[in-house]
Amino acid sequence: MNIALRSLRRSTDTSHIEIRLATHDDVPAIAQMFGAYFHATQWAYFLSYDEDKTIKRLHELIAGKRSPHLLAFDGHRLVGVLSWHYDNAYVREPIGVMDETYVDPEYRHTNLGRKLVGLALHLAHGDGAPVFNFPIASGLPETKTLVNMLRKFGGEVCGVLVRCVPQGGPHGR
Repeated sequence: MNIALRSLRRSTDTSHIEIRLATHDDVPAIAQMFGAYFHATQWAYFLSYDEDKTIKRLHELIAGKRSPHLLAFDGHRLVGVLSWHYDNAYVREPIGVMDETYVDPEYRHTNLGRKLVGLALHLAHGDGAPVFNFPIASGLPETKTLVNMLRKFGGEVCGVLVRCVPQGGPHGR
């Protein structure tokens, strides 16, 4: 590990990181980051990532403006993403529902995740969402850290996610 990386991990200062909403020009970088995220999760054991399909879907989501994607850039390098959508199928107010949260491993011991979550909560509240749910199903070792961070924002565990996969999984693993 180089000295710069050690220093970054010890520092919580990410003031040099630009955080902004995604545009269509960001789609290839987001799809690439989602691929890295996918392959690090338990989902890769059961499913196959499709970058072309992801790119098409991201263009639809960003155009529709119902699924914001917050992006964190260190210079030109995408180092974090938090995306969510709004659901109000059965209620008057929209409910914010997190879709993906991923911070590059080099930036996980910084305050970048807190910045992304805080800004997402602020934007969702501004869009009229009094509730924001964070379903977490990646199986990443950092899940406990994410839950603890969400508790600092006033979050509470309020449900359970159960996954059922045919024995051996669809890939016969």
